[in-house]
Amino acid sequence: MTNSKLCARCGEEKPNNQFYKNHRMKSGLSSYCKPCYSARAQAAELKRRWRKANLEKARQITNKTCKAYRKRYPERQIAKRVIERAIRRGDLIRQPCIICGITENVHAYHEDYSMPMRIIWLCRKCHRLEHSGGLIGKLCTCEYRLEDDGSWR
Repeated sequence: MTNSKLCARCGEEKPNNQFYKNHRMKSGLSSYCKPCYSARAQAAELKRRWRKANLEKARQITNKTCKAYRKRYPERQIAKRVIERAIRRGDLIRQPCIICGITENVHAYHEDYSMPMRIIWLCRKCHRLEHSGGLIGKLCTCEYRLEDDGSWR
């Protein structure tokens, strides 16, 4: 193991003691050095204070950003609405996460947005992990999906 690491923000190579510990990282250390981490935290705090002081303007910015996202990815919005309507009508019932079994805050994960009713039920944590690195293929050999005809496989 090396005694130094490259900061992802400033690009400088610094000794390991210049990085905070982070058990989620492969190296066990944060991606940013301590000065960069502090600068990032200060910027986030300034942004939070600005949003609190300018609530209406912040809402307008958020609405504009969300509208642009919906316009850029219409198939995702259609798939989301199809699932929401099916749940509301009672045609679809939320299932536990297929990986960890949690029943609270379960999301419908779409492998392909062009088939909105073909879903896999994942909790928030497993859904995030799936998007960041393909958790299902690594951990789960079973894939329960709602087929287009309404049956589970």
